[in-house]
Amino acid sequence: MSKKGYKQSSEHITKRAASRSHPNTEEAKANMKGKCGVYERTLEHGRKIAESRIGKPGPNRGKTLSEMNHKSDCSCGICKATRGETRGESNSMFGHHYTEETLQQMKEVHKGQWIGDKNPNWRGGISSIDYPLEFNNEFKELVRERYNYTCMICKLTQEQVGHTLNVHHIDYDKDNLDPDNFVPVCKSCHSVTSGNRDYWTEVLQNTVEMNKSFVGAVE
Repeated sequence: MSKKGYKQSSEHITKRAASRSHPNTEEAKANMKGKCGVYERTLEHGRKIAESRIGKPGPNRGKTLSEMNHKSDCSCGICKATRGETRGESNSMFGHHYTEETLQQMKEVHKGQWIGDKNPNWRGGISSIDYPLEFNNEFKELVRERYNYTCMICKLTQEQVGHTLNVHHIDYDKDNLDPDNFVPVCKSCHSVTSGNRDYWTEVLQNTVEMNKSFVGAVE
């Protein structure tokens, strides 16, 4: 285990990576079966799975660990985290930090990887389209007031999150100024709605319908 501020040699990093790799062989698969029966996929296999899931809810959404065939003594990262075995001092990285040099190297490696059409949420550059003049601060404040200054996803209030709530277009159409097309959301939840848009459109439209009997209309 590396110490705080300790720079590992490239040779040491290579050895650690090699020791953790699991070649996609029958022997490797057999060895991995103790960890919920999973084994390492090829990059091509993983890419095909990722592409097939674009715009769809996760296959394990709403399932318990037992429903996902995880054993009670499973040693995978998900189960360990659920049992609290990776929190605080139990986490192998507790108290350790990357050096500034390492952080800079990581930044350089990922630079430009998620820009423009390389980003999975790319929609052809529509974010540069201007909002209508009616979508102003006064309009946004009315939306926040309509929902009692509460994020419609996590249900935390503006006071609890510590910042002014964002106002989200439910159908992602900037020109649709129907009051029922807007909900207040905190910054954290707003970032989540950038992906899986069909899912969030349906969820938030249902949320608006359920809240209509409790809130007043935006004038």
